[in-house]
Amino acid sequence: MIRPVLALVLIAGAANAEVPIRVQSGEHESFTRLVLSADPSRDWDLTNGDGQAEFVLRGEAIGFDISTVFNRIPRDRLAALSVQTTPRQSSLLLEFGCDCAVEAFAYQGAYIVLDIAQRDPDAAPPVARPTPRQSPALFAQRYDEIAPRIGDIGIESFAEPLTADILDRPENPTPPPAPDSAVAARIAEAQDALLTQLTRAAEQGLIEFSPPASALHIAKQRKKPAPAIAPPPLPSPGLARQISARTVYDRDSATALAEIVNDFARTYCMDDAEFDLAQWGGAADFNTTLGQLHSAMVEERDRPLPLAATDLVRFYLRYGLGREARSLLDSYGLAAENPVLAELALVADGEAVPRGGILDLGRGCGGAHELWRILALPDAVDTLPLEIESVLAAFAALPLDLRMAHIGRLVGTFSALGATDIAQRALDLVARAGQAETPALQLIRAEMLLASEPAAAEDLLASLVEGDSDSAPAAMLLWAGSLLGRKAVAPDTLIQSLAAAAFERRSTAQGRDLRLAEIQLRATAEGFDVALEMIAADLGRDRAADANLRRAAQEIFANATPDPAAASAYVAAIIRHRALLESGRDGDVARREIARQLIGLGLPADALELLADTPDFDAEAQILAARAQLDLFKPQAALDRLNGRDDQRAREVMAAAYMQLGQYGTAYELLAAANSPDNARSDAAFLAGQWADAAQAYPTGQTPEPRAALAAYMRDRGAEVTADASAAPLPPMPDDLPNTLEAARATLESNRASRAYLQGLLAPTPPE
Repeated sequence: MIRPVLALVLIAGAANAEVPIRVQSGEHESFTRLVLSADPSRDWDLTNGDGQAEFVLRGEAIGFDISTVFNRIPRDRLAALSVQTTPRQSSLLLEFGCDCAVEAFAYQGAYIVLDIAQRDPDAAPPVARPTPRQSPALFAQRYDEIAPRIGDIGIESFAEPLTADILDRPENPTPPPAPDSAVAARIAEAQDALLTQLTRAAEQGLIEFSPPASALHIAKQRKKPAPAIAPPPLPSPGLARQISARTVYDRDSATALAEIVNDFARTYCMDDAEFDLAQWGGAADFNTTLGQLHSAMVEERDRPLPLAATDLVRFYLRYGLGREARSLLDSYGLAAENPVLAELALVADGEAVPRGGILDLGRGCGGAHELWRILALPDAVDTLPLEIESVLAAFAALPLDLRMAHIGRLVGTFSALGATDIAQRALDLVARAGQAETPALQLIRAEMLLASEPAAAEDLLASLVEGDSDSAPAAMLLWAGSLLGRKAVAPDTLIQSLAAAAFERRSTAQGRDLRLAEIQLRATAEGFDVALEMIAADLGRDRAADANLRRAAQEIFANATPDPAAASAYVAAIIRHRALLESGRDGDVARREIARQLIGLGLPADALELLADTPDFDAEAQILAARAQLDLFKPQAALDRLNGRDDQRAREVMAAAYMQLGQYGTAYELLAAANSPDNARSDAAFLAGQWADAAQAYPTGQTPEPRAALAAYMRDRGAEVTADASAAPLPPMPDDLPNTLEAARATLESNRASRAYLQGLLAPTPPE
């Protein structure tokens, strides 16, 4: 009984022990980076000396794990690294192999970053131009840290905010003109004030002076500024020789701004070794390594428990076990300290990775970092990586099973960018030389070909469906999607295969997709009424499928085209399934399309009844309703529908209404304002007596030839008639007459009067 209790005590003590701070490294073109997995709110100092620097973590004897630092970087900048631990502090000693200095900053509240770069105080560094997608969190955080320093130093000339237009300026902008004598006096005064302020800032630890050649000058970079103190007197000549004060008048402000921007705008690119999943699986087989790692978590005494847990997380990720990796990270509270592992676990399970995370910072980095950004955030990839060769090389370095797991997403992303050649090269990296492609690879290849060679892609998909492999259901869905996109009729074999596969996988997500594809293809092949019958029968059986079924019904309604020879069947199907029409936006689209078809079939009353359920703000529905009113010879009702509308289509419908009312002049004015391209304007001009416009609108050889001749004749006579309908020589046609004998006689009388008037116009003029 004593041994189990003792074991529990030892395990608890190991779990509560402080874990040495892991130090990771990365080599960049202009600097070397060390990343400490430590909370930046701890009490720490950084001291730069001549050829060396010291990072001190006060109040803790926790130590640092530097075992892997030089596995990833050369020793040209950082020549040596050592650790010193006392009961009250832990120190990290950096020895340089160059004339370098180190800068420190906090990152994401979980890291302290040390950047080692060459000292070069006289050179103007190039302006770093981060884009909104390049290190957004780092950009914002570093700016928040540095912006107060600019104000404390007192360089008011640099008060212009760091906006995108400033960051995008040329590296060598045109220098400002030389100041005149008055300005020169102000410059001298500003230099004296600046010198005083720089001295004050140096005392507060906000800036670092270059050491003189004969003595060691040490300046400390603290994580928090000291309290403000009264400004000292003007600096001594010795101190003045150590600094150089410049203003915007004698040094280009863009160069000074570049120094500030470069301090916080470096891209956070990680080394490929941080993503070396091939090395995370261990030397033994899966079961043996898994057992060893589990044993290390329980029995290990010479290192803390979380390190063993991290090794097991990496092992899970090597084999694509994202859920297991996330569970372990959450259980030991390691996700915040290992953001890369946490996001890789999401990628392994195909789940959403947050924007702005550690993988998102890989844009433009190339190599493994950018590869995993593509796999994690394919929708955020809008351009092909500049270092595409290094991305493909990183993909080739993955174990084959991981390449197979992620090849679909990679090929899909490259294909969406139009880079089918790159997609093909990625696909070749998973194909085994001399062996036939597996059905899974054939499916990916077919999906890649759909955009450029749909016929070849559909042939490949058909062979996969016929082969009845595990990829057959996915091939059916891709094939169905291609046919629906082209509005092509599906072969009966595909429809039957979809039906069988949907039944076999019923009540699953894939089964619902297969059933929906079958219904949509039957709508094209067998008629929309058959598809609507199937939807009506399926609704309520599987509530998880109801939303997609109702949405599909609206699309089927909207795309249905009636056969003019079988108009009654179309109307009967609409009436029978009207209950499937939704009340939302999709339903309104379907109602408009059905109303358009009904008007074309000569059923305006039915169209009006259907459009009664559409909202008043639906402009397209109101125009269709006005057209239906015109077909019912109710022009005033049509005008009421369009009251207040002033777009071209509304003016054309309103002009048709005024034509029915006999107000030809008003109709002509509306059509002239709308610049209507069809014969409606010509008819209105003719009936309104606008002969010149009517003659021009009826070219010789086009119908109606008699109207063109009459319009030209009247134009040549100079008999312009006013466009006001009230001044027309003929009364308007009677409207809304009852079906009585008296009304028929009135109509005949109106026709006789019109004929007599026209005969008078066409009679030859007697000689004088």
